[in-house]
Amino acid sequence: MDEKLQLKIEAYLGGTLSQEEITLFEEQMDQDPQLAMEVQLSRDVNLHLKGFSSTDVIPDNEYTQKLRETLRNEGVAIKEAVKEAHKKYAKDTPGFRRRNFLMIAATIAILLVGTFALFNLRGTSPEKLYAQYYATEDLPSMIKRDDTTSALKEGVLAFQEQDYQMALSSFDAYLKSGVEIDPGVYLYQGAAHMELEAIEEALKAFDKMISSNSLDRSKGLWFKALAYLKAKETENAKSILQDIVDHPEYFNHSQAKELLEDL
Repeated sequence: MDEKLQLKIEAYLGGTLSQEEITLFEEQMDQDPQLAMEVQLSRDVNLHLKGFSSTDVIPDNEYTQKLRETLRNEGVAIKEAVKEAHKKYAKDTPGFRRRNFLMIAATIAILLVGTFALFNLRGTSPEKLYAQYYATEDLPSMIKRDDTTSALKEGVLAFQEQDYQMALSSFDAYLKSGVEIDPGVYLYQGAAHMELEAIEEALKAFDKMISSNSLDRSKGLWFKALAYLKAKETENAKSILQDIVDHPEYFNHSQAKELLEDL
């Protein structure tokens, strides 16, 4: 595509053509599908280089504002690269030039989609971060070989089957049974309450784990941080995560550091 036609496309997309010129250009596109395709490609590239100004799909917050600014800055360099590519291949055959234009456009699209895929994977909301870091695998194994009929086992099995109300009833029965209590039950209690959106009750259960003499008591801090995250109380979550980060021996120390950075 020659430079004159490229300028014509830019003028068309930029709205600087007269109505008569627009009509003639659109008739030309109707007769030349390849031109229409290149106009559409230019439109798509321009939309991306404007930094995704729409916030209907992507939230408008501090992170996305910085991301848009980065894209705008990189867009200048990309535009220059496109111009250089056009100059370099100005004497090539039309088919070869078109393929190069398509390759450039595809590369831009891949870079931009990849950037926003990273944005989505990292998660920028408490809900996304909670979903990313919460894992039932972090709960301790509570079922013992010689413990086949206890309320504790029934509670754990009910939890695994996602019957959280039944699980809580079984855990309450276990705590009232008079047997020596395994503090790990408080983690299951708290997790079940979180699943039922009962955050205050979850926090109470995790506090009991934290104040216990269990070697795994630092797990209570991790789950308490997640409970605050689920409740969108990010400052409280940060405070607990910082406590974990300050103690390398605590459970999920490295994950706590990553999560704190994401917040």
